[in-house]
Amino acid sequence: MRVRFSAFFAVCLSLAAGCSGVLDEPSAVVDDDAAATEEDTGTGGPDEDASGDAPLADGGAKADTAVADAKPPADTGTVVTDSGASGDWPAAYATFEQQVLEETNKRRALGADCRTGGKFGPAKPLVMHPLLQAAARKHSKDMALNNFFAHTNLAGLSPFDRMKAEGYKGTTMGENIAAGNSTAAATVQQWMNSDGHCANIMSAKYTQLGVGYWYSATSKYRHYWTQNFGAGG
Repeated sequence: MRVRFSAFFAVCLSLAAGCSGVLDEPSAVVDDDAAATEEDTGTGGPDEDASGDAPLADGGAKADTAVADAKPPADTGTVVTDSGASGDWPAAYATFEQQVLEETNKRRALGADCRTGGKFGPAKPLVMHPLLQAAARKHSKDMALNNFFAHTNLAGLSPFDRMKAEGYKGTTMGENIAAGNSTAAATVQQWMNSDGHCANIMSAKYTQLGVGYWYSATSKYRHYWTQNFGAGG
């Protein structure tokens, strides 16, 4: 089996230029390794490639300080089942995750110019997949509670390792992560402002999505978001 890896390296460090107008926290970031993707071509042995490097959207400037500090969503005390991922999940967080799916599908319906990531026509809506959601939720919670921000977790597991560990069998996978913004709409806009993340959102090769959100008042960015994309799972 031949597995092809690619990674866009785009930065939107909440960017006076690239992410202007979406900040509501002291800082908000999308990941340096913007859009990690893995595609199984079904032939041969493993093959790796890293491509699509993009410059810093604002020349590497630090994030602007926000005018207000947003609070996490109100927790009603109810919980939802976390698709077998880690027991119960706060209902307020599940609402945020559903909003990310809806915002993402709104963008896909319109098409978008992702600049160096390519131009995309309208694409079919993504469907929430429980195994991708389990992986996304665990990663957002892990980043928030352990105060790190990266595709690869502290145990050295890549996004694809984590999705496969949940039992996901898809042959095409990708991940976007973001931190700092407190609403789904602002976070999706943050991704759309970054070429590689935008391309993941708009790509017609993906048909499934998992979304994870977690809040920690003691972590650097407080609000942590993960999108896990897939097809064929």
